[in-house]
Amino acid sequence: MEQPNSSSKSKKVRRTSPSPDEHQDINASVNEQQHAEDSWKSQLAERVEELNNRYDAVTQTLQGELSDLFIAFFAKLAELHSQNIQGVCDSIAEVENVEQAGQMIEGDLNNVKNVTSSLAASLLTES
Repeated sequence: MEQPNSSSKSKKVRRTSPSPDEHQDINASVNEQQHAEDSWKSQLAERVEELNNRYDAVTQTLQGELSDLFIAFFAKLAELHSQNIQGVCDSIAEVENVEQAGQMIEGDLNNVKNVTSSLAASLLTES
């Protein structure tokens, strides 16, 4: 067999390792990037927690205000219905004609409906 020609031998590329200074620079860069990422994640987590706390506070405030609003609405509605019912009863007692009493009751019920609607609208605009 023939021996291969020395010029046909493949040249091996010698790979060199980074120098200790280069290693130190690379490690410092990686550490700096990791620190920046950790800092960013920490700030993001703090911001998310702050927003969650604000959301909870707003939700609790709104629930309290809505509860107060509904309580006031239904209390006023009950008061108005009570007044209207008493007025209807008084009107019926004074009326001798049943047909006239029916018309008065219908008118009073329309008044109750109108008062309820206007009360709801005014309570919504107050909030």
